[in-house]
Amino acid sequence: DGCTIGAKVSLKKSVIGAHCNIGAGSKLNGCVVMDHVTIGDHCVLQNAIIGAEAVVEAKCHIKDSQVGPKCCVAANSTVRGE
Repeated sequence: DGCTIGAKVSLKKSVIGAHCNIGAGSKLNGCVVMDHVTIGDHCVLQNAIIGAEAVVEAKCHIKDSQVGPKCCVAANSTVRGE
């Protein structure tokens, strides 16, 4: 509800909360994105949980990880779980 999805976004097996913004060219696979999250352009997220009001800036790669509520992942970051 109230989400903005950019051009050429790929969403597979993912759940997107209300009022989220997903930037152009981003790819989400097996993710849970809570409410009011912003994901920048050209991000790749796999098996990730993104907490409410978090910001994932452009060109981030997040795999097998959790981003807490209201956290910010800086542009061009790579985050990998164990």
